[in-house]
Amino acid sequence: MATSPQPSVDIWTELTRHAARNHIPLTVHIDLTYRCDLACIHCYLEERVKHELTAAELIEALDALKELGTMMVLFSGGDIFLRPDALEILRAACERRFFVHMITHAGHIDEAVADALAEMGVGQVRVSIYSSRPDVHDTITRLPGSLHRSLRAIHLLRERQVPVEMKCPVFDQNPGAQLEIPILAAKYDCTYALDHQIRAAQGSDAGNLPPQGLSGACHDLRSLNLDLDTKADVVLTKYPHARVLADLPHKRPDVPTCSAGRAAMYIDPEGQVFPCLEWEEPCGDLRQRSIADIWNHAEVFQRARGMTRGSFSGCTSCENFSFCNICPGQAHRETGDATGVSPTTCRDTTATRVAFERAQAPVDLADL
Repeated sequence: MATSPQPSVDIWTELTRHAARNHIPLTVHIDLTYRCDLACIHCYLEERVKHELTAAELIEALDALKELGTMMVLFSGGDIFLRPDALEILRAACERRFFVHMITHAGHIDEAVADALAEMGVGQVRVSIYSSRPDVHDTITRLPGSLHRSLRAIHLLRERQVPVEMKCPVFDQNPGAQLEIPILAAKYDCTYALDHQIRAAQGSDAGNLPPQGLSGACHDLRSLNLDLDTKADVVLTKYPHARVLADLPHKRPDVPTCSAGRAAMYIDPEGQVFPCLEWEEPCGDLRQRSIADIWNHAEVFQRARGMTRGSFSGCTSCENFSFCNICPGQAHRETGDATGVSPTTCRDTTATRVAFERAQAPVDLADL
């Protein structure tokens, strides 16, 4: 089996810094399709049908990315395996020596697909798992039997030594998932990643509520988010080695916010290019301009490269500013301004403070 080891965290951090300084798109996220056979209650995608890039167009883009210095490519969707040519595209990426990882519900990974993924040497398969309980998981996906199929695929992949990560958002519909998923991941010899943020629907903002959600009701998907105290419970699982707020990374105002547009970009199924999945300001169309031209000259990318944490003037006086994961994409989605104050980011950062303050609070024995 071909191997494609993932760089260590320290090496990858240094590579990302070098790439950002030299404007190299080190990591690229490509959505192959928005089609999916699940109907997850928290899904942010609204428009499913796209004039998707062909395999030939995607492979041409991969060649151009290799020339630009890209090292890691994430393929996602929708579910990528609804494309009959998914394995062809994945193989082309592996042959070009990218570190290839993907996000999928894995329901279409059978023995033949697992064999192919192992043989081509994919770096990681990230599988969406919402609970260890079938009734909870399948209610979220709205497809009976979906948990069984996903876990079967994970078993097939791990049999072939393909690295797998269980990817789980924790929200109101899967309470306790932050406790279940680590146990389930250990059973299948997987890593796991927990998230406590449900993002707004595609193309929405604070004043534009998407027509999707529970029972098809029109409401903001962000209403599915956990309450502040429960968010705080999940926060502590994300920082296992931190004991107090001072242990978290604290950043100065002159530090760049993130790698979006500086060392990373996102390409949607039609070939529209953006700084990242969240930041929905279009930078160019691969069917009209070369990817190198877009990366080097798009106005949005130029703006992103000049942006720092201090650019968020409404945030710098906040007591949580130094450890806040400021997100231009979330700010643009919610306010229309990439340097605006995102209510969701504020709430998540407050949950971080609550988590550590609560962890340090003295225990009153009278309450036990």
